[in-house]
Amino acid sequence: MFEDEVRWAVAYAGFSLVQNYGTNLFEAIDPKSKFNGHIIAASQVAGSPGSLSAIYLDPIAVNTGLAIYVFGVAAMGTICLAMGLYKDTTAAYSLYILISGIYQALACLVSVRCGRLLTNKRFIRMFSVNYFAGLLLETIIQAALEISGLSIFDQFISFGAFFFSTTVAFAVLCCVDQESRRGITTSEVVLDCKFQRIEDSQTNLEHIYEN
Repeated sequence: MFEDEVRWAVAYAGFSLVQNYGTNLFEAIDPKSKFNGHIIAASQVAGSPGSLSAIYLDPIAVNTGLAIYVFGVAAMGTICLAMGLYKDTTAAYSLYILISGIYQALACLVSVRCGRLLTNKRFIRMFSVNYFAGLLLETIIQAALEISGLSIFDQFISFGAFFFSTTVAFAVLCCVDQESRRGITTSEVVLDCKFQRIEDSQTNLEHIYEN
């Protein structure tokens, strides 16, 4: 459950930073562009299919554990890095819309996972705590960026580095999760064998008693 809370807070903080600085990036690339508002609206629309895709991604997330989140956060890091390196309006617009869809898909997957594991009151409490943690993390990163005086392009490269470092952390958690799953599976097999032996012993005793 702790891993889910971390994923929620990190994804929220990172994507909020991208949203906050997206228009600054667009203006830095092309100050005369009149489509910035349209792209913001399109990114909101992209969130809808991103949310719906969680329906089809959920079985994969259940079977693979944290792997799908590792790939999702890595994709967001790659997009931020590309937005900072390629100073092209079309690329920035397209990538901004794409990252919106990816974030919504990951957010829905985490919400569904947490909803399965918690009761209503505990879910509401965790929901509030996660957003508080996400906002706090966003504020700390934003303050650090403002103090550093980085250009908007370097800031997006920094966002990419933030997501990549998170990817490494999630990959480690994914390996730990997979090992724990294997341990649970092994224990279940051992227990099944023990129960089977007990049932066989009971059956043999019944036969002996009948004879």
